Amino acid sequence: MRDISSTILEGARQWIFPQTCAMCGRLRTEAANISGTQGMLCPLCESKGFDLAGPLDRVLPEGLQSVQAGFPFVRDGPLQEMLHALKYQIRPDVGEQLGRMVAIHRMASWLEDSNIEPSKSLFIAVPIHWRRRLGRGYNQSETIARGIQAVFPELEILPRGVFVRR
Repeated sequence: MRDISSTILEGARQWIFPQTCAMCGRLRTEAANISGTQGMLCPLCESKGFDLAGPLDRVLPEGLQSVQAGFPFVRDGPLQEMLHALKYQIRPDVGEQLGRMVAIHRMASWLEDSNIEPSKSLFIAVPIHWRRRLGRGYNQSETIARGIQAVFPELEILPRGVFVRR
């Protein structure tokens, strides 16, 4: 009986507040939830990578030919919406989605080109002050690091508390 009522409530929530992809606007499917893909993008848009900001020539100043940024950013785009959800709407799942995207679309080729062994690498999530963590409930950089670690499990994340923000 409990499963039926939770299914009905979930259906009503989806009807009133449909979950749409921040990039393409299509409804995100149940398949996305089953496969563990959460966040704000549908699986198809997440697989496209960082076309979130549009062409890089809109982002880069004239004369600059390459960028080493994980997230090319354009104001009022889907990426800004995702970052606002991560920062202001208590959505750590969005940070993990961004981390997976960085790992797949940026880090894989970078690790291969630089001959760095992931098993000998360590991520250091930027610590936040304990009061901010208490208020927010999570550290944004840790959620992004966990998303990267989901793709590269051999990469370790420095345990919380080794570095402290004062």
